[in-house]
This record gives sequence, C-alpha cells and structure tokens, in this order.
Amino acid sequence: MFKIFVASLLHEAVGVSCIVCSSVREESVKSFSGSVASIGSKGDCWRQPKAANFRSEECALGCYSLYYAMQIEDTDKGKIEKRVVERGCQFDIDGEAGVRFRFPSDGTCAGMCKVALREKNYGNYGTINAIFDTSSSATGNSYPYGSLEWSAAGPLRCHQCSTHGRVESSADISCLRPEGSGSTCPSVNATSCYETTALFNVTDEFGEKNEYAFAERGCSSAKSNSLTDSIFSKSHELFNDTERELTTHFCNGNGCNSAFPEEVLDLDSSASSLNNFGMLSAFILLQNAL
Repeated sequence: MFKIFVASLLHEAVGVSCIVCSSVREESVKSFSGSVASIGSKGDCWRQPKAANFRSEECALGCYSLYYAMQIEDTDKGKIEKRVVERGCQFDIDGEAGVRFRFPSDGTCAGMCKVALREKNYGNYGTINAIFDTSSSATGNSYPYGSLEWSAAGPLRCHQCSTHGRVESSADISCLRPEGSGSTCPSVNATSCYETTALFNVTDEFGEKNEYAFAERGCSSAKSNSLTDSIFSKSHELFNDTERELTTHFCNGNGCNSAFPEEVLDLDSSASSLNNFGMLSAFILLQNAL
C-alpha cells in the first residue's frame, strides 16, 4: 500500500480539514465469502471516524476515503480475506511522460465511486477494485460493505530464500534451483521479484579451484518500467579472495526469479560501472503484510 500522502499546501491556498487514518482487517478462512461483511464500530476508522480520535490535516486538494477487500490464496497461510480502509488528503502523482493526475481519481465523485487500483496509481501488483469518496465532512463515510466486491488479483508470488553465504555449486539447496511459482509476497505493493546470484571459483591453499554459488531471492517494489535495469554491487566477504561484482535482476511474473546463479567476474576484469551495495535497499522491499 502507498502510504497516505498529504498534499503540500500552497501558502495562499485554503485547505480542508481531513481525518487521516487507516486500518486493515485480515482473517484466515476455510472458504471464501460470497459478499463483503460489515466491519468496525461507529467512530473508528471504518465507520464515520470521530475527529477527536484521529489526527487531521489541512488538505489543499480535498479529502478522500478509500475502501477495498481482497481474497488471497496465500501459499503459507491458506485462504485470507483482507479488508482495508484509508483516509487522508487527495494528492497528485507524476505519471508517464510527465503527466500529473489526481489520486484517487481525476474525475468528480458524488457519493461512492469506483476506482481500479494498479501499479501506476497505487503501487500494487495486478488490479484491485476499490471504492472511494471525497467527502469533506468531519467524519467521512462508513465502509461500503454492501456495494464492495472482493478482488482476487495478487499479491505477486516470488521465490523468497537465501543461501546465507556461499555454498558449493553442486549443493542440493532449493534456493539454487527453485521450482514452482514461489510463495506469496507479504505486501500488495510487491510489484516485482528479484534475484541476486553469483557463480564463481575460489582457489584453495593447495592450488585447487572450487566452484561456489550464492543466491538471494525475494519480493521487490521496483516498478515494471525499470525492470530492464540491473544493480551492480561489490562483495569481498562472499568471495573471500577478491572483490567481484554481484548483479541483481528484477522480473514481474509469478515465480520468475528462479534462474541458476550466473558467473561473476573479478572487478579488475569487469568494465561495468559499479555502485555501492547499499543501493539495493532503495529497490528491494521485503515488507511485512499490511
């Protein structure tokens, strides 16, 4: 989920006071429900929240409330039903080709309106069918369980594992040769999978070369329009004998990060422009479930 963004106020603009809150209800079920059930109590974030119970912001672009419900087939937890509400300030997003658009919607909304949440406007994988309103009242509306439909798209599934250091390349370790479609990413905002791998030789004290491998795989927030980019990083501890380059690849399909480690080169023999290993943190997202 994108964090609830608060639009920047122009000094001369007159803002609207909006309640800022969010809540998530996640339940394990034996079988999926046919309809979205009622939730919350009056005065909480789900139902007409009281201004005294939550912080508020002055919003130049107006208020919004967003509601959605998901049915998830989680590879570890089984069937999950998740309901979400978030309230805050409408904000502008820089889209493709520099075109800005309003979130939740550029159009006017009288009452409850539908919006399709996708990567470009919400940062999620697939499509979530949501409902929103732009009420500027002090309390906002209640969760529209009567008209809300379950969404079944996502989250993405990726292989999520690590060899935790170098291992013999022939080792029978599933992370070197993962199979299947992976496991469910903990966040709907995982939009891609990543894999950082290496295959290399290390010469021991007797002059014998031994082949080792390394793999780390998981979920990422890297956007689909940047998946052609790779991140190069340095590692000395992993290779022990010298610094060599590691490459992190991104992809955006279920279980797509399953390639066997690729051979890496000594830094001295590589013409690549390398960046610091810390760059990974700007792209790789292993976040807790919302």
